[in-house]
Amino acid sequence: MAARHQDSKPMTKAAIASSLDAAQQQLTGAPETAFELAKRARAAAVELQDGSGQARSLRIMASARFYQSEMLEAESLAELALSTAQQAQDSFIEAEALNSLGAISYRLGDFGAAMEWRLLHLELVTAQQNQSGMFHSLNNLGNLHGEIDEFEEAYAKHHASAQLAEELQDVALQAIATTNMGEDLMQFSTGQLDVDSVLNGIFAVWAFDRSLKRQ
Repeated sequence: MAARHQDSKPMTKAAIASSLDAAQQQLTGAPETAFELAKRARAAAVELQDGSGQARSLRIMASARFYQSEMLEAESLAELALSTAQQAQDSFIEAEALNSLGAISYRLGDFGAAMEWRLLHLELVTAQQNQSGMFHSLNNLGNLHGEIDEFEEAYAKHHASAQLAEELQDVALQAIATTNMGEDLMQFSTGQLDVDSVLNGIFAVWAFDRSLKRQ
């Protein structure tokens, strides 16, 4: 007697979230696996009319293509993730999509678009009072300004990120910020910044290095 065929049960929102957590963990090591997991989760989210699930799925799919250096597809998916997150009024996924678009534009060499996406990301995470997000946004903006030889702006953004890292009492983030400030100072002559700013930057890098050695 033939076994009766049973339709598989549709994924619940909790199952979609779990699948996307797994996809996120696979992004750097197995991006194609991450893409397929997120693609299946997206299909389930569409059936459930789960806007946030769809947006997160698309954002992870975009990241997977980013890690596979398929930038144009990554850009298209990230733009769709952004619009889907906005429709779902999910500002958390919206911020992630903006961050992804900044990174993709940077890799594509479109620094103007990257700057626009980075500024929108900073505006959103600031409104959310997300200090960790603000740190990374300021740090990315500083790196971008440095890439286009705007070293004074790079220094200002990295200095602001250093202040946030100090408020967060995060030693790792402080190390990133002070290292970037030091690199900014190496890139321009003192004529491009007032002497006090340069000396304060040098002192901040030196003081942080001393604090690490005391620990």
